[in-house]
Amino acid sequence: MASRKGSPEDSRADQVRRRILPPDDDERINIREDRREARRNGERLRALPYREQTALVEKEEELQSWALAELFCDDSAQAVADGRAAEALQSAKIALRVAGLAREEKSWRTRLESYAWSHLAHARRALGEQSEAEEAFRHAETLWMEGAASHPGPLDSARSLRLESLLRKAQRRFKEGLDLLDRAQTIAHPAEELVIRIQKGAFLGISDRWNDAVRELLRAGTALNARHPPRLRLDFSFNLLICLIHSGNPSEAEKILGEARKLAETHGNEVDRIRVRWQEARVAAGLQRTQAALTAFADARSALAGHGLPYDAALATFELAALHAEQGQAAKVKELSRELAALIGSPPAETVARESQATIKLFCKLIEKDSLNPEQVRRFAGDFLKTAGDPSLRLEIWPLRAD
Repeated sequence: MASRKGSPEDSRADQVRRRILPPDDDERINIREDRREARRNGERLRALPYREQTALVEKEEELQSWALAELFCDDSAQAVADGRAAEALQSAKIALRVAGLAREEKSWRTRLESYAWSHLAHARRALGEQSEAEEAFRHAETLWMEGAASHPGPLDSARSLRLESLLRKAQRRFKEGLDLLDRAQTIAHPAEELVIRIQKGAFLGISDRWNDAVRELLRAGTALNARHPPRLRLDFSFNLLICLIHSGNPSEAEKILGEARKLAETHGNEVDRIRVRWQEARVAAGLQRTQAALTAFADARSALAGHGLPYDAALATFELAALHAEQGQAAKVKELSRELAALIGSPPAETVARESQATIKLFCKLIEKDSLNPEQVRRFAGDFLKTAGDPSLRLEIWPLRAD
């Protein structure tokens, strides 16, 4: 981050000046060079076990750079998006250690440490440690304000807000999460503006504002092109597909189903492909292709359960039960209700929120008494969706880096 020109005294004065003001053209060149060096050092560190990474960072001064701390923050965010929360925590800890050792002016180093603390909080949240994540975010906020004499420079001020919004989502504090994303949009670096729009679209969806979600995603889509990373395009396609389905536009959803399927096949994982099958079922149901929908729902729910995703499997089961109820197949609905009861009685039941479990128990009780008509079964499916949102929506979108 420091200027590479002039005497040590000039460099020291220049550091302070550059942290008070936004980076100028010369400093942007330095930033790009720092990030290239960090990528080289990062490759060397990633090849080592975690403990050896920490030891080397503490030993070698060339590793004590702001850009390497930023790189490991990015690694941590990407690991969370990939479902590797334990690795995300380790990367965040390395980032925090590098930030604490970074050879920078104190005020700006405090902001760098704040940035790393936000990623540590993000990893804690992904591990299900919500109280620890909350505490870490508050510490990050305090450090950021302590460094207020310095301009954030290359650090993305919006990142911490975006990560904290995901904690608010986990806490079901949707309004606060959307407020954080609104704030993030006003200060985001250009490279992350699109990411925030896609995340905001998904957030509007889980807030049951499906039409608003579609509009936000369509605005994001105007800036998306083939040069963007395939995974980002997959996130966008998935989110738009799901929001179109829930907003009552299955014919529009069908138009992008093929693109989502193609991206999931080439750049997604097995769960992504299962969730595409799930959306195929929903589109078919919305277009009154009942038999195709029944087959696809049955495929999806079985595969979701097999991958240890009980909430997803339960939601797909509710949707399948609603279709069978509309076909007058009461015996099949009862059979599915018993399978629902078994889902929350299995070891991973803690991954299904208590409110969602209560919905299942009441549904099963009423079905056994023949107390629900098809419309009420459909309403139960909708209520279950609202208790924790649609798990197919993608909010864990990792950062883009312009340099």
